[in-house]
Amino acid sequence: MSIEVSAVERFAPGRRKALLRKVSLDVPDSAFVALVGPSGAGKTTLLRAIAGLDPYQSGTVSLDGQVMEDVSARAGQIGFVFQNYALFPHMTAARNIAFGLDVLPAARRPARARIDERVKELLDLMQILNWGVPTCPSVRRPAATCGAGSRTGYWPACAAA
Repeated sequence: MSIEVSAVERFAPGRRKALLRKVSLDVPDSAFVALVGPSGAGKTTLLRAIAGLDPYQSGTVSLDGQVMEDVSARAGQIGFVFQNYALFPHMTAARNIAFGLDVLPAARRPARARIDERVKELLDLMQILNWGVPTCPSVRRPAATCGAGSRTGYWPACAAA
């Protein structure tokens, strides 16, 4: 999915304080992107606007070339994670990655077999598991028992699911 953000502006609710000032960004299909900057720079505000979690006052957000005018049109199509990610410690690595798909409304939720297939694709893509030589002794192992290096690979997979 490609993402194009053009001159997006967002103001604090009830005030004219600018949270985003004419921000533009072009993310090509299949790109892996990290937003970095100091605290208060607007990274989270921009991500929330792109993901459809928060409205913005002007500008456009396009997904795959289609302008998404409505916040609800974008909601649920974009995943993102923060540097201080959190895994559900009682769940396996695979279930953590599948979580976003598991909690979709029934009408939008893929079949269990498709979810499992997507998890396998993402584990392979993130090189977390070389199906036979996992970096964590087993994808069936609770995420809390995996080392920090293994957990670091899970959060992009969780967002991509």
